[in-house]
Amino acid sequence: MTKRDDRKMIKTRVPIFTSEYHLTVVMGDHESLAKYVAANAEGWDYKKALKQVRKCSGCAWNTLPDKNLFITIDGCLSLDDALATISHEAVHAGLFLTEHLGIDDKTGEFVAHCVSAIFRGALKSILNGRTLTIATKP
Repeated sequence: MTKRDDRKMIKTRVPIFTSEYHLTVVMGDHESLAKYVAANAEGWDYKKALKQVRKCSGCAWNTLPDKNLFITIDGCLSLDDALATISHEAVHAGLFLTEHLGIDDKTGEFVAHCVSAIFRGALKSILNGRTLTIATKP
């Protein structure tokens, strides 16, 4: 098992329908995720963010309308758990976007398309690695 400190933070940008609306899926250790949250989510300092990322395996962050959405995923999860967590958090992100755009999504079709776009983009990045931006911890 790799120690958390030896892991890298992996970020991938996933477009949802158009490049105007996208989110970033960020996988890494708790400390790197907390730094990312503190830098990208208003009202979240490092300490508060660290407490949040430690208590859940993933989280969708609603930073609309000022910034695009992002999802954090614990980098120590197994592949199957990470993929399940991404799909779970993609539902939350889809709901955030639906609310932001004021879409009346009675059938859930818009959210379903959001989830498939997010999951497809994240899975593609995880499987081929070519579209991943890898940043080591500072």
